[in-house]
Amino acid sequence: TSRFPIWSYGLSLLWFCCHRYSSSQLLDGRGFQSTLDLTELIGVPLPPSVSFVTGFEGYPAYSFGPDANVGRLTKSFIPDPFYHDFAITVTAKPTTRRGGVLFAVTDAYQKIVQLGVALSEVEDGAQSVVLYYTDPETRGRTQEAASFKMGDMTGRWARFTLTVQGAEVRLYMDCEEYHKVAFTRSARSLTFEPSSGIFVGNAGGTGLTRFVGSIQQLVLKSDPSAPDDQCEEDDPYASGFGSGNEDYDGPNEIEEVKKIVEEREYTMPFPDLDPTYGIPVRAPPTDVPLSDDEDFQESSGEEETTT
Repeated sequence: TSRFPIWSYGLSLLWFCCHRYSSSQLLDGRGFQSTLDLTELIGVPLPPSVSFVTGFEGYPAYSFGPDANVGRLTKSFIPDPFYHDFAITVTAKPTTRRGGVLFAVTDAYQKIVQLGVALSEVEDGAQSVVLYYTDPETRGRTQEAASFKMGDMTGRWARFTLTVQGAEVRLYMDCEEYHKVAFTRSARSLTFEPSSGIFVGNAGGTGLTRFVGSIQQLVLKSDPSAPDDQCEEDDPYASGFGSGNEDYDGPNEIEEVKKIVEEREYTMPFPDLDPTYGIPVRAPPTDVPLSDDEDFQESSGEEETTT
């Protein structure tokens, strides 16, 4: 049984929902920085093969099954051009040794990952955290910008932050710098086609391995030097690898989770598509607010043509 009383789940979920924000602007001493919570792309009601589970330290998370498909148009959520320097904070637990893509921004044809993070397959008791960053001047194929070898994370809560700043990519574990690698890129920031897609737990039709497991935190920040959420003393995602129960105690707790999450307000703008740009792509069926008519259908890996 869980070490947290039943009533604490409601409080946990309330904190979880109030703590999340989309494209929010946080004012620090140097100006504005933008923070994007990619789990907001999941939407409500939950898409098929996605469910609520107990996450690290008893806080809620999302479980992704092998058939989960979560995706939206990139321009509905990600600024264009993208931040030149940025940080990616992750709390996730893979349940298979295959690793998989935690998130990916693809081109319109879903052939190239322009930006993304993945866990490699486990080999010889180790696997890697991989950052994909395809320079805008060399878009011929998906580029692996950095890879950090770690232990087998299967069945364990992995908590880390990747920062991209200048000519370096750094990996932080337990709020400490774990490793850094040199990073060569053009001076131009990433830009995305109007019909490109952003995916959580998969990479669209690229053929990269889907992530099967739980995701609790998946955040992009425009300021890589900003304090890491995982290092704040009052943050529930306390440091390190960890373990947690996979399911809530019963149907009452699950219903409470759904009720709280479904009451969230979504304020993301969803501009109309410009039909003159590119060929439409098909992406996963993720439910969005009633005001949004841009949700796109599951990718079959085949290109569509317009008439």
